[in-house]
Amino acid sequence: MRPWIQHAEEISESACSSKSGIWRAFNQREGGKCYYYDVIKEVCLVIGFASNLETNSYTWEYECGCFQDGEIAMYERAEPGDVFKFEHVPVAVREDDNIFE
Repeated sequence: MRPWIQHAEEISESACSSKSGIWRAFNQREGGKCYYYDVIKEVCLVIGFASNLETNSYTWEYECGCFQDGEIAMYERAEPGDVFKFEHVPVAVREDDNIFE
C-alpha cells in the first residue's frame, strides 16, 4: 500500500488541467507531460476467523480489502498546492460476516 500514486501522461495542457495535474513542456520537442497524484484517504481490511482443530488454536487472517476489487486503500485526487501529512488516515478492520456458515 502506497501513501500516494503518481500518474504521468503525455496529454495536452488543457486535459492536464482537468485532471488537477501539473503540466511540463518538453524541452526538445512539441507537447509535454502531465503529472497528477492520488493520495490515500482511507484503509480498510477484512479479516476472517480461522480455527485449527488439530492444534486447538485459532487465528485471525487477512482476507481482502473492503473497497472495489478487494483494494485495501481508497485514494482521492490531490490538487496542486495541497499538503498531506498522512497523520490521521482512518483504518478500519472488519470481520468477515461469513464466519458462521
